[in-house]
Amino acid sequence: MLLEVEDLQAGYAQVPVVKGIRLSLREGEIAGIVGESGCGKSTFLRSLMVLDGRQNILGGSIRFAGTDLLSLSEEELRRIRGKDMVMIFQNAARASDPLKTIGHQFYETMRSHCGKVSKKECWQKAEAVLQQLHFPDPHRVLKSYSFELSGGMNQRAAIALALLLGPRLMLADEPTSALDVTAQAQVIKQMQALRETTRTAILLVTHNIGVVAQLCDQVGVMYAGRLVEWGTVREVLESPAHPYTQALLRSIPDMQGEPEGIPGTPPDFTEEIPGCAFAPRCPLACETCRTMLPETCMVSEGHWALCPYGKGGGV
Repeated sequence: MLLEVEDLQAGYAQVPVVKGIRLSLREGEIAGIVGESGCGKSTFLRSLMVLDGRQNILGGSIRFAGTDLLSLSEEELRRIRGKDMVMIFQNAARASDPLKTIGHQFYETMRSHCGKVSKKECWQKAEAVLQQLHFPDPHRVLKSYSFELSGGMNQRAAIALALLLGPRLMLADEPTSALDVTAQAQVIKQMQALRETTRTAILLVTHNIGVVAQLCDQVGVMYAGRLVEWGTVREVLESPAHPYTQALLRSIPDMQGEPEGIPGTPPDFTEEIPGCAFAPRCPLACETCRTMLPETCMVSEGHWALCPYGKGGGV
């Protein structure tokens, strides 16, 4: 197993945002995490890279290729970040240095992890990666600054930069947000190609269930910092077992009619909830739901949900 997360809890100022998440990811597998804004998706992704420091990891374990990441020094983590584990941020243009060309950022990445390397050697390797990912004019892209490229091209360049040193795991935070349909299709195609050419595993968080349906093997549904359902994309989307997943899928606009909104709002992370966090918004909730955290219920092999009542309910 490439990535193993057990009972992970993370937050800020001792306020838990990520609560007891467990999942595993194999080499070459693509998994997605979906949920409403503010449910903890981005915090979860950042915690896997230990980007906000160990003080924000409140419990649990993160193992990458058999190594406990939380036992490593900051220098040991730095060697892994950007090489074996990489992250694509939500807005690639903002994550890039506007005062340096895309090519220079490729050069800095290689210098950071490969020691002495000539600019010529770096340029050749960068062009090769861009050509592999079917960029129309790699030379122009490398000479450009981030503000000279479109949103879609910036996002694709960020993926290329992440692939420069052959990572084993890519974490992607809303990789298609704020992109038009054509740019989204390009990014999805590029990420699909990674599985075929490099066997890079990908874990992405997104609001876009359509992206998950096209791209992912597994999907997890997050609500109020917890994964409330996990399974194959086909099982979760066709036979959702948790009432929140069912409501989330009903809220997607389609050509058949008006989507159904989810009444109420997600709870604040500072609020202590003894039972199921979705209970105040759930039509199936009973008193037990409000006072006790539901146990994991198996729907089928590899498909589970934190709810005994919505099992097999469908959309």
